Amino acid sequence: MSSFSDMTVDQFLWSVASDAPSPGGGAVAAIVVAQAAGLAAMAGRYSLGRKAEDSDDTVAISEMVRAADRLRDEAAPLADADGEAYEGYLRAVRLPREPDPAARSEAIIKATSAAADVPLATAEAAAEVARIAAELVERGNKNLRGDAAAAALMAASAATTAAIMVVDNLSRVPDDPRRDRAVQAAAEARGSADQATARFPGVAARLLP
Repeated sequence: MSSFSDMTVDQFLWSVASDAPSPGGGAVAAIVVAQAAGLAAMAGRYSLGRKAEDSDDTVAISEMVRAADRLRDEAAPLADADGEAYEGYLRAVRLPREPDPAARSEAIIKATSAAADVPLATAEAAAEVARIAAELVERGNKNLRGDAAAAALMAASAATTAAIMVVDNLSRVPDDPRRDRAVQAAAEARGSADQATARFPGVAARLLP
């Protein structure tokens, strides 16, 4: 399987829209996180070019840009990892039911449990991206506040998607702590997105509680 990162945008969209089960929601969420991180980095770099080099904001924003770049590089490969994890699940499902149905069931549980690691990583990366983006709405260049807010909202949506994938994959192991970690990451990302949205009163008045 070729890497999703090597595809053109059009190729990736067609791949998502095809009748193949992968790339699915987990892979798309990972790509959205990478895009959000890139958007946050762009907003940060634009802001750096318009601030004094020795200002406190410059130091802080420089750190945000580095973090956003790192998160972009970490999130994009998670799309491929999600597909690989799904392939592992399919191999387990295709095991013969006889003569050992218990072994097949155990293999499926292990495969779905292993598959939860990828969307968990996506959710936690998304929470970090959303936090950075929300801070850039506050401290970055005002001309790119909308772009930074978009990054926060994209990351929050991806975090929620990834958390759903984690909970779904762990449906047979309800006491697994990764469920709570994923949901917590999604909640943190949503909080950051709401913080960013609050900076736009005309939108916040209609959307925020």
